[in-house]
Amino acid sequence: MLKLIAEDYIDPAKIEFVLPLYEELVEKTRQEPGCISYELCQDLKNPGHFVFIEAWKDYDALDAHVASEHFQRLVPQIDAYTVGEARFTHLEKRF
Repeated sequence: MLKLIAEDYIDPAKIEFVLPLYEELVEKTRQEPGCISYELCQDLKNPGHFVFIEAWKDYDALDAHVASEHFQRLVPQIDAYTVGEARFTHLEKRF
């Protein structure tokens, strides 16, 4: 199993525009066959900081997610409202 933490930094004044995009992304991603879990959290101290906590069957499942229609369509729209560079941390459970 592959775990991923993906962080977005959104302009706080634009959150209302991004939330419907995130909602669709989460809904459709959770239906993907290799998706084990896909959660979106919002930082309580920094409302423009969003964190995805993801679990995937393997790298092939993650690659299929990134290539999916909804990812390819929604992520560029979300990125239009970013104020900082996204961060990605790939993790593998050891014990």
